Amino acid sequence: MTPPPKVCVFAGLTPEVGRRLACVALLVALAAASPLTACHGDRTPHLAYQCPMECEGDQRYDQPGQCPICAMDLVEVGP
Repeated sequence: MTPPPKVCVFAGLTPEVGRRLACVALLVALAAASPLTACHGDRTPHLAYQCPMECEGDQRYDQPGQCPICAMDLVEVGP
């Protein structure tokens, strides 16, 4: 007679299945703990600002402010 297979204490699984589930759980936990921005950078679109009169043509700025030529407030434009 062959002895019954060893059973993992957790949910009656065999040790091999228990080890595989533990590895999957570890990978899921690691993926949840590390932000994607660390690998892929910030994926949020950055706004640009431009003079509504286009005094400088297609000149765009990273921050809001005033046009250096006409002093109008810069407006948000797409990235």
